[in-house]
Amino acid sequence: MSATNNTPVSVPDRRIPHSMSSTPQETYEPILLERKADRICGSMDAEKVAQRAVCTFFGQDRSWQTIMTKSLSRPFVLFVHEPIVQLLGIYMAYLYGLLYRKSSILRQT
Repeated sequence: MSATNNTPVSVPDRRIPHSMSSTPQETYEPILLERKADRICGSMDAEKVAQRAVCTFFGQDRSWQTIMTKSLSRPFVLFVHEPIVQLLGIYMAYLYGLLYRKSSILRQT
């Protein structure tokens, strides 16, 4: 049976993505943390607990030099510690070498 025409094989194949996309779970961390904070604040008794502001980066140095240093060092740390990133880097270097060699050969002719 071929899956290209309307066969019984292709009907479930069309329904599976629709059933999976109907109830996606949220995975974005800031939204999850905001929901958790709302849930905790809702469960607290407002009369007994004093309100205070909560800052997620409280106590950290937030100067632009610190942020830039951390942001620029993060890819190198990933490259050192993650084997998949190392393999991807080697593969991309190989592809770049092939493209460079091909372009240099085309320039000579």
